[in-house]
Amino acid sequence: MGASGRAGSLGGLLVTALNLLPIGQLDGGHIMFGLFGDKASVARRPIIAALALLAIIGTLRDTLAGAPPGIASPLLAIGQMIANLPLPGWSGWWIWIAMMVFLLRGHAPVLDEITGLDGKRKALGVAMLVVFILIFTPSPIVIEPLNLSQFVHWIV
Repeated sequence: MGASGRAGSLGGLLVTALNLLPIGQLDGGHIMFGLFGDKASVARRPIIAALALLAIIGTLRDTLAGAPPGIASPLLAIGQMIANLPLPGWSGWWIWIAMMVFLLRGHAPVLDEITGLDGKRKALGVAMLVVFILIFTPSPIVIEPLNLSQFVHWIV
């Protein structure tokens, strides 16, 4: 598979993982609502808090990477210590957090609230949550500078 095929595959996995986030009107939110009903809203705050933590770490890492090395500040030292921890993070999560807060509308009432899901549908919902866990990456887009020889090797 060539470079464009790899990039397309990774892009498809990224879009699928983002769509399976178990929040609001995304497909993952519908799956959670189908499995847990109104109790699914309990998962909103921890998920948004986890994404905010990933966004903070990514923002610190991105911001402090360009800081001049000669500045000595206790606050800057604490920020650099947090940014240098081997934790994943991506500053792009801020956009997704804003979109999720916008998409946190209530679900439309279902036609049949009395009948629960059968075993096959519950298994499919759990399988989709497992797929989300397997393909989710906390740092989905990392852009690092390449020199020309690395770029040519990556393309070929």
